Amino acid sequence: RGVVAPAIVRAIHVLTAVELLRAGRMPELRADLEAWCEELAACRHSGVLFDDPDQHEPHLWAHTQEGALADAGAYLGRDDLVQVARESALRYLAPLIDSGFDLPTVQPDGVACALFGVERLAAVTGERRFTQLAERARAWFDERNPAGRPVYDRAAGKVHDGIDLGVLNGHSGAESNIAGAQALLPELASSVVAHAAAIERDLPEMLFGAIGSTTVR
Repeated sequence: RGVVAPAIVRAIHVLTAVELLRAGRMPELRADLEAWCEELAACRHSGVLFDDPDQHEPHLWAHTQEGALADAGAYLGRDDLVQVARESALRYLAPLIDSGFDLPTVQPDGVACALFGVERLAAVTGERRFTQLAERARAWFDERNPAGRPVYDRAAGKVHDGIDLGVLNGHSGAESNIAGAQALLPELASSVVAHAAAIERDLPEMLFGAIGSTTVR
């Protein structure tokens, strides 16, 4: 106490507190949660949530303040916090997403953070605009980006390290793959379910075919 954490760190505190409180654990965190949300809301300029009050502009990597305030606002029943998150997302995240993240350098972590923010706002507000933004942000991992090339190589099962000056970075580090997995989890989960259903559907035929083949021999 007495040391104010950077906003990107405080956002993690907020998200953790919300999860614990929803699970019925550590109820004493509620007071801290309110104070932490006020800190996040205060660290903004012209309606945009910043990572540090001394910045000239925020950065995408590790920037989860919109999602954190949306979740906390919904949990606390505070529409004012949700509105702070909403305004920041529309002013800061939406233009970047609509442009295909047309920046000199964009990494999977930054895209995953932007996606998290608009996804949480879509869930909390029910606004179609945020659902569309989430779809567009996720499409960056395919070809909706300045390079016009997939950042997620589905055939190889790896996520590249991002795009620099319109050129795909061919490296594929652990952080990129973790961030990519977080961003693409709904799609990957759906793919796994579909694959499992196909195996379950075809399994009897495969088994009986194998048994029949063995009998003939």
